[in-house]
Amino acid sequence: MKNTLLLFFLLCSTSFFAQEDEQIKALKISYFTSELNLSTSEAERFWPVYNRNADKYNTLKDGVWASIKERLGRIEELSEEESNKLLEDYTSYHDQRLEYRLEFIEELKDVISPKKIMMLKKAEYNFNKKLLKQYKSKKED
Repeated sequence: MKNTLLLFFLLCSTSFFAQEDEQIKALKISYFTSELNLSTSEAERFWPVYNRNADKYNTLKDGVWASIKERLGRIEELSEEESNKLLEDYTSYHDQRLEYRLEFIEELKDVISPKKIMMLKKAEYNFNKKLLKQYKSKKED
C-alpha cells in the first residue's frame, strides 16, 4: 500500500513539474516576444535558434555540470589529483558555455539586430529574476 501511495505521489509530482515547466516555457515565449518586439517573421526565425541553443546548454548542464556539482559536494574527500581534475573540468565547462554563447550570438545576428540581441540578454535576466521572485514568494506561503 505504501509503495502504491508513494508511486502515486511520484507520478503526480512529475506531472505537476512537467505542467509547470510547460507553463514557464509559454510565459518565456510570450515575455521574450513582447520584450524584443519580435515581428511574426522574426519570431519564426528566432525561436528555433533560441531553442536549439537552450537544448545544447541544457545537455551540457545535465551532463558535465552534474558531474562537477556531485564532486563539489564531496570536495573535502577528494585527493589533490581528483581536485585538479575537477578544476580542469570546471574551467572546461565554463569555456564550453562561453563557446556556446558566442555561437548563439553569431546565429542570432542573422535573425535579429544587435540591439535586440542585447535586449534578449536583458529580457533573460529580468525573466529569471521574476521567476526566482515568484518561486521565493510561493515558498514563503
